[in-house]
Amino acid sequence: MLLLIDKTYQRKFHMESSIAIKYSTAVLPVTKYTGWEVIGTEYWNKQKGSRKGLSEIESASTYLGGYVLPLLLSDAGFLIRTAREAIESYLKNGKLIECPSPLSSTLVEPAAAFVTINKFQSGGNKELRGCVGVCETESPLVDVVIEMAVAASARDPRFPPLLAKELGEIVLEISILSTLSLVNVKSPKDYLNTIRVGKDGLVFHWRGLSGILLPQVSVEYDWGPEEFLSNVCVKAGAPSNSWLLGDAKIYRFQAEIFGETSPRGPVVMRNPQKEEAE
Repeated sequence: MLLLIDKTYQRKFHMESSIAIKYSTAVLPVTKYTGWEVIGTEYWNKQKGSRKGLSEIESASTYLGGYVLPLLLSDAGFLIRTAREAIESYLKNGKLIECPSPLSSTLVEPAAAFVTINKFQSGGNKELRGCVGVCETESPLVDVVIEMAVAASARDPRFPPLLAKELGEIVLEISILSTLSLVNVKSPKDYLNTIRVGKDGLVFHWRGLSGILLPQVSVEYDWGPEEFLSNVCVKAGAPSNSWLLGDAKIYRFQAEIFGETSPRGPVVMRNPQKEEAE
């Protein structure tokens, strides 16, 4: 299991494979550390007898809902290119591309993901053209991205299938999801003080209905917590106030988000919470 180290919350880390420490300029993989624990102002690994001061580590985001697979920017760029290649190939021959190789170890880790297609407009504005993904999976990340890219382009029921002439007009965005975490509250109204706009994505379940909204959606539509909760209910096909009913279940997750800045353009990482603050 991979995890982004957090310098704000004191937590224990037990990892079987590797962790990633995010410095100010890059995400540097550090392999085979186990048993990290925050003690006072230092990270302490008893098994290895080593310490790292918090000042040495610039944290990524705080992930309370679950674990998010950390990515190098090079891996993010690879996934965006692969998603675009998958869409272009499917439009030509109606088949999924084979998984590219060689791959970094991160790309073959199981991870849930959504692929979003936006129509790029003048002034940098974007219009949704398709978005499909999975919340849970045992499939490798790269396979999920290929399948969801094709699904977003051809099988999102809200839109007609993408046309080849549109390929030069779209920008792709990928959201890699953490594990889902049930939001436990004493009263449904407590959701308003629990949901973190720009950081949390929401999954809503109620009486056989379900819906999901990614973390960036609340920022893009300038929603507060109540609007976010109401709209995830509507997304599920439920009344907008269903989140107030005692039998509704709400899960949250976080996401590593990255995408093209222009059609076939540079790939950048997004931080919706920072965008919301600005």
